[in-house]
Amino acid sequence: MTPPLDPTQLVVEYNHYGSLAGPTTTVLDREVSRLAAIAHHLRARDAWNARLRAEIAFITEPEHAPTAFLAAIAFGVVAFGDRTLVDDALDALDRAAPALAASTAVVRALAALTASDRDALDRAIASAARHHASPATLDALRALRLAALDGDHRTAATLLAPHSAALGLRFAEAEGLSLELLARFADRVQDDARFDANTAALIALRPTDGALIADVARGYIARSNSYSALATIDAFASSGGAITPEIQALHGRAHVANGSVADALPHLESAIAAQACADDPRERAALFDARAQAYIGTQRMVSASADLSEAIRLSPRRSSYLLRRATVYAALARPLDAADDLEAAIALSPLDCQDTALGELATNLFNARKYDRAERAFASASRDAIARKLDAARVGFLDEMRGAALHFLGRYEDAVRAYSDAIALVSTYGKAFSDRGEALLELGRDEAAFEDLERAVKHGYRIGCTYVARGTYFQRKGEHDRAIAELDEAARLWPTSAQPLELRAKSHEAKGDARRAAEDRERAAVLRATRR
Repeated sequence: MTPPLDPTQLVVEYNHYGSLAGPTTTVLDREVSRLAAIAHHLRARDAWNARLRAEIAFITEPEHAPTAFLAAIAFGVVAFGDRTLVDDALDALDRAAPALAASTAVVRALAALTASDRDALDRAIASAARHHASPATLDALRALRLAALDGDHRTAATLLAPHSAALGLRFAEAEGLSLELLARFADRVQDDARFDANTAALIALRPTDGALIADVARGYIARSNSYSALATIDAFASSGGAITPEIQALHGRAHVANGSVADALPHLESAIAAQACADDPRERAALFDARAQAYIGTQRMVSASADLSEAIRLSPRRSSYLLRRATVYAALARPLDAADDLEAAIALSPLDCQDTALGELATNLFNARKYDRAERAFASASRDAIARKLDAARVGFLDEMRGAALHFLGRYEDAVRAYSDAIALVSTYGKAFSDRGEALLELGRDEAAFEDLERAVKHGYRIGCTYVARGTYFQRKGEHDRAIAELDEAARLWPTSAQPLELRAKSHEAKGDARRAAEDRERAAVLRATRR
């Protein structure tokens, strides 16, 4: 039997451990965000509870989709922790949508967790298991029980370790940080609930207080809840509140976080022109970073690099600004500048940067033709990938690129070993076979080279370089007809390169065909002149 969808992994992971993967993500994320905004507009717990109770009645009618209501309950649990309301709602949901039994059990578990009710939590976890909740959800709930109620953070971390990638946690180098996040889960739920409840009450008392609105929006942005930040500012503007440069800045930052970069730009440009946050360098840096993200989203990379440079000047120890500028520099074909930023970011914050920055650093150094530095960076990235038990394809790619850097340095034996490491991990790695074949040709090991070049083609790696190497092999054997056939294919696949034509000219000449040899050399000379 196929287990039912478990959309309330959202309850465990949303706003705590990163985005939930799966077919219900978009609907649930949108519903929770919408309901968060409604809570602010209602500005009163009684009104919010009344709405939820109305939806409880609604859900008993089969035509109403239960997942949207489930999102409302999930938010209600986090926002208010009203156990009576939650139990009534979940009872109604069980009756109306038995296929979502696993989901309702997870919500019951979270409600029990926030109330420190061990027995109810254990019953809910057992019910979720009976109804085929996902292993990640079950282990997350068990880990949260251990951390929040028993104080056993190490066992909790062990439970979560197999799911660390999905939960957005790092256990290899940052176990302490992961444990801290885990230990604070229950407090975070309560903190968010208090923030929402207090915000609603304060806005109700001071609906035109611009400073309060700015604080609220800043709080939501810090909590990665951009929708509620936007809703708060929009409600303030519609009520006639004065939009200050600071609020413009926050409005733009919230739009960027929400992915609406075109909407963000007018607010950010107005805020920067008005010198918003001028007395706080870090806040002003965040403003320039936000506009840079909007520029990136609209493909204005030169403007993005200028804004990121200003953000780095204002806040030089933020590795995220350096990482973002490195990406922009790479897009602007400035790989050495990108590599410099990546090295600086890694030095500032090695744990935060290790996931991808080492590989990107190595790639940018390679593209900048700094092959000695690239080789060392690829070696470090490969070791890091192995330590974090990344998939074989990722490690194989890093080893293959290390081999390529060694190849360009003329260290052919070392290159062959690196390519062999990649092939040992990915037995169908056509590029690694092709590159190892070329390195073996440089070492004069022609027969082994041709075996690799044959495997490269067999595994679908058919590019100009591969056929140039094959043509070279046949030239050395004196089989010029076969060499010409290989080099014909190389010229077809690699029309901008003079190399296949120059080599083919040698084979034509060896066969006594001076006219074709001259034609190939003439075309090759034109290509080389054009490339200059």
